[in-house]
Amino acid sequence: MSNLATPHDQKRTHFENRVRELYAKAEARSTRPTSEDAQIFQVGNSKKAVFFPGVVGIDDCDAIFKAVMRYALAHKTNLAVNADHTGGEYITVPTPPWWTHDEPFQGAVYLSHSNHVSGHTHEPSMPSASLLGTCSKYVQGMKLLDDLSLLSHYANYLIKAVDRPMYDNMVALRERMIARSPHVKSICAVSPALHSTIGVIVNRRSGNHRDAKDAKDSWAIMFVFGSFEGGEVDLTYKTSRFVSRFSNGDAIVLRAGQVHHCIREWKGQYRVTIVYYSNNSVWVEYAP
Repeated sequence: MSNLATPHDQKRTHFENRVRELYAKAEARSTRPTSEDAQIFQVGNSKKAVFFPGVVGIDDCDAIFKAVMRYALAHKTNLAVNADHTGGEYITVPTPPWWTHDEPFQGAVYLSHSNHVSGHTHEPSMPSASLLGTCSKYVQGMKLLDDLSLLSHYANYLIKAVDRPMYDNMVALRERMIARSPHVKSICAVSPALHSTIGVIVNRRSGNHRDAKDAKDSWAIMFVFGSFEGGEVDLTYKTSRFVSRFSNGDAIVLRAGQVHHCIREWKGQYRVTIVYYSNNSVWVEYAP
């Protein structure tokens, strides 16, 4: 049996080393950071967000966009343009030459193995309709989860680097979910994500909001990919504020249940945000 590392293993190792180095420098920094440095948004003794610049490599960025593109092209309803709870807006960009649908290239999909309908958190969670609504959605959604598996490993490691106790809690939560729910077990066989939901958002500028359904001490992860200008992330917690670039390959670890956040205006060809999160109701349902 060969002990040689696979290309994915090598990428994961490179990512982990890069994140570890950036985070250590950010914690030790006493001077003003540059745009290439990780930055910590801290209020008092509490970290509220950590920004990691350019941690996803160019090849990975390209592969992730192509995966989203394939998913969006597979059926015109795969990306839904629904009411945006953030108060933001979808941005109409010039139609890409490969786009074959009449509708603009924009919308969102939330792939979740454990989702509660609003107002029904007392009932058992179930996979989101966008993942399990039809046979074709299931096939296409599982393919996208598989295509995002490397990014999901990256998201897991960001939690581990920033908050090891929370990472351990999330690992234990995932194990409980797999043990109790066969449908979660089947989906987690494809997706290594510790979070229960992965949101893929195409060409949207999110308004100022706080994700009240998230557990307040949990972390969401946001990655961004694309060809655009602007689109900085703007965070506020009480009277404290943090503004940072948010460009192709960047990542932010964010206490989304505590911090108000929005995306500033941007323009360009396309912008894809991929968000990892778990609602508090899932923690309650699968408590020890």
